[in-house]
Amino acid sequence: MLEIQALTKRYKSATENALDSVSFSVGDGSFTALLGPNGAGKSTLISVLSGIVKPDAGRIEIDGIPLSFRDRRILSRIGIVPQEIAFDYVFTPEEILSLEFGYFGLRKDKERIRFLLERLSLDEKKNVPIRELSGGMKRRLMIAKALIHRPTLLLLDEPTAGVDPNLRTDLQVFLKELSDDGTSIVLTTHQLEDAEKLCDRILVLERGRLIADETRKDFLVLAGDYLIADIETHSKERVKSVFSANVEYAVEESNAGVRIIFQRKARVDFLRLMANAATEIESFQIHSPSLEDVFKEITGKKENAYARGSY
Repeated sequence: MLEIQALTKRYKSATENALDSVSFSVGDGSFTALLGPNGAGKSTLISVLSGIVKPDAGRIEIDGIPLSFRDRRILSRIGIVPQEIAFDYVFTPEEILSLEFGYFGLRKDKERIRFLLERLSLDEKKNVPIRELSGGMKRRLMIAKALIHRPTLLLLDEPTAGVDPNLRTDLQVFLKELSDDGTSIVLTTHQLEDAEKLCDRILVLERGRLIADETRKDFLVLAGDYLIADIETHSKERVKSVFSANVEYAVEESNAGVRIIFQRKARVDFLRLMANAATEIESFQIHSPSLEDVFKEITGKKENAYARGSY
């Protein structure tokens, strides 16, 4: 589907490459998360794939066709949802989607318009000027606009920003349905729970370089075989003191109380220590690292024992 080889870009005023020889491929029906801290190169990569930015070097192919937005074969394969919302606000959602068919040289398909408006919860606003829509509605209209021509590759840059929680869940379900039906999706997001819930593959950029390319399952074990215990307590210092004396445990405060990070093989010893502090504990939960936990660790953003390599 999408093949990228040695993609490189440096802006004129920069001292480092925004993209530094980035290579990866996206298969048919793959749901891929493109993650990274601010300034990692995610927006540059999406801009290159969208035809907004020209790379300095590298090769991009879609279904074996070199990327060129002058080639109608490429136009018909890609749907793009940029981070910035851009519309002519005098039009209505229905009018915007109707006009989009002409851009792709297609005949207007009323059923396609109806389906997208309903599926993205915009049908009740279809005849309302876009200037009167909320930010979340405008973002969902951007997605409908990108899908009007049934692309096989969908590029999503922060698609759930500004979308309320209920509609965000509906949007997640819809995107998963698209992927299951064979649409390849590349998602950039700071909402890491979206990536964990939706994506089967995780790519991580840092300072323009690709530092991780894993299936979701393999990505979640990159940080090591450890567990996290979140302890709710009315006596943080007492609970911390029980575990801090043992170098095998990373101890930090959390909003609810105390968080303990420890290797999976130390579960029995952990429960023994928990018993020593039982009178100070209101509740606790043990869980495996989330995608966000692993992401923070491999990008060097978390300053505790397991991020420094103890785990």
